[in-house]
Amino acid sequence: MSDDTSKATARTRIATLVEGFRRNEADYLKASYNETQARTDFITPLLEAFGWDVHNSVGHPPGLREVVEEATVDVGDERLSKKPDYELRLARQRKLFVEAKKPRVPIARNRDAAFQTRRYGYSASLPISVLTNFHQLAVYDCIPRPEQTDEAHVARLLLVGYDEFDVRFDELWALLSRAAVYSGDFDRRLAVDVTRHGTEQFDGFFLQQVRSWRERLAADIHARTPGLSPHELTYAVQIFLSRIVFLRICEDREIERYENLRSLPGTGTFDALMAELRRADTFYNSGLFHLLDDARLGIRIGDDVLGSIIAELYYPQSPYTFAVVETEVLGEIYEQFLGEVIIVKAGAVQIVSKPEVREAGGVVPTPRYVVDTIVQRTIGPALAGRTPADLTTFTVADICCGSGIFLLSAYDFLLDYYLAWYVADGAARHAGSVIYEGPGGQWRLLFEEKRRILLAHIRGVDIDANAVEVARFSLLLKLIEGETGEALRDYVASRRRPSLPALDTVLRPGNSLVSAAEWVAVRGAMPTALLEKVNPLTWSDEFPTEMARGGFDTIVGNPPYIRIQTMMAYSPEEATYYQDAESPYRTARQDNFDKYALFIERAFTLLRPCGRLGVIVPHKFMTIQSGRALRELIAGSRGLEQVVHFGVQQVFGRQASNYTCLLVLDRRGCDVVQVERVEVLVAWRYGMLGEVTTIPVTELGADAWQFAGTATRDLFARIRGACLAELGQ
Repeated sequence: MSDDTSKATARTRIATLVEGFRRNEADYLKASYNETQARTDFITPLLEAFGWDVHNSVGHPPGLREVVEEATVDVGDERLSKKPDYELRLARQRKLFVEAKKPRVPIARNRDAAFQTRRYGYSASLPISVLTNFHQLAVYDCIPRPEQTDEAHVARLLLVGYDEFDVRFDELWALLSRAAVYSGDFDRRLAVDVTRHGTEQFDGFFLQQVRSWRERLAADIHARTPGLSPHELTYAVQIFLSRIVFLRICEDREIERYENLRSLPGTGTFDALMAELRRADTFYNSGLFHLLDDARLGIRIGDDVLGSIIAELYYPQSPYTFAVVETEVLGEIYEQFLGEVIIVKAGAVQIVSKPEVREAGGVVPTPRYVVDTIVQRTIGPALAGRTPADLTTFTVADICCGSGIFLLSAYDFLLDYYLAWYVADGAARHAGSVIYEGPGGQWRLLFEEKRRILLAHIRGVDIDANAVEVARFSLLLKLIEGETGEALRDYVASRRRPSLPALDTVLRPGNSLVSAAEWVAVRGAMPTALLEKVNPLTWSDEFPTEMARGGFDTIVGNPPYIRIQTMMAYSPEEATYYQDAESPYRTARQDNFDKYALFIERAFTLLRPCGRLGVIVPHKFMTIQSGRALRELIAGSRGLEQVVHFGVQQVFGRQASNYTCLLVLDRRGCDVVQVERVEVLVAWRYGMLGEVTTIPVTELGADAWQFAGTATRDLFARIRGACLAELGQ
């Protein structure tokens, strides 16, 4: 259907709704006509007219539903943590919140409704949110920080009565229609970056908060426990903050009692918190809280510092609600601090960038839409057609996992796959054992099955123990996403074990590129001073079951882009090891190389013979001399299946300038390589493929790779066919 036809159809459907409301307006404005009825009769049909698949008629798995509806309404005057009534998404990416009210609510002047709508959008860093009772529709700018005392007109971009829907249709279409989002018009109009958001309201505010909390905690802990090393101090601060934030998030998700932390006494706050953490440890377990009781560290925090931090996690000092903050966003924010270390210099606490991060230009998270694409194209074919019984030993790993964003995406993908399989196999057969029917007839995985999937399939490694801790924090939050306190308590009571699993055996700290034995074979015994810095990891020790089976089934990730010159500046011993003729890395045996090549080479050795690899890396290796060894490695494997070439498109948006590509490889080998060139990133982001060319894998070798379009390739083929010799012959 063309855009003009879609608009005309939408206009006609909306006109019908408007006429139906006008005929019985007096009845719809009565107090007895409630919000649920308004949603059923008018608001849901309005969204459908704008092209949104509210009822998931195409049968997408939960993660790909275009509209997520919230059924419950339990918000009080002070609570303000309920979720919005509609969440509009495209390609797993949030675009709009729509908050519904009954027609009798005067949304043109209702401050509470306006504040609630703006707070949702601000917390999710969305550019706009919508408030409607169909009688009127308001669009709010969600960039300004919302205040509960704001009048309803503050930050309001549009206020349209139902009788104006026709004359102002084009304005509404540009902001509310699925077509506007899919085409990229929505993003362009509202200056949405090609990363996750157009604005970073919550991200920026919470980032500043966490930075302040870290500084204050570090100074207070050091003053009370001055003997801690920089590593211990950094780790203690992160652990402490993670636990407090975890419990605060659980309050907004209705797992913990709301304001539980806020109600701690002003005197003896630290001791009261410790008692609360011990209670939480009994209920959640998984090692989330045990380090705070480590008598060796002897950590204590002053009541004033602790009390002020807890207070800042609640309104009005915090304008957001964790009820709508995605787990991935929290991981991205925490990831910013993985590039920092807390040190003590001249008796004063300082937070400084790690040298390798400083040299590399800082921490830049991978955009979620890129992560999801890599996961789908790498893991999807490995799962296709397989039953849960077939997947008993299936594993997906990220060997440089950072905050865990690839692992979160992989976990989401697996949850969707399992749920779709159980429903397709006959929901009634699996009901009560692995799935249950939720509100609106939607099938969901039982908590125990989600827990099993996490432990069975997800694996991660990072050289930074703090990164591993953040990844664990993120995955556990993802596990309890959508759960209630009652459901978790029932699980604990029935299974007689804590609700959350220990992830110590599936997430491990260590250097994916260096094992102790490899170092000894090349350089001799590792000096003690280097042990903490290099942090060697032996794969057969850390993942014995997986290595005994031949490795992981899939590996995904965004390996670090660090040139040899940068490595020499912060870790010359490690760089020298890589370049040694006896090292396991062919891609490092030259004057110039990049660390991402080593991760690709290592990944090959960690995959099973039928394994698959998906990464995002700079595409310059395809043509430059220093990329020859990596080209030879990939071409020699005959496993390159897909290349997504972004050309000059900046997938990291305004945060960094990198010219990148996606590589998907299959160790079983491929006959052809599918090369996709992306010219319009905003369209590709929502599922529109770029120009695709297929070339024989045998055409790739150590020489420069040139992925010309079909027309150009045909032209050169005709030229070669017509010429008897080449220049130089």
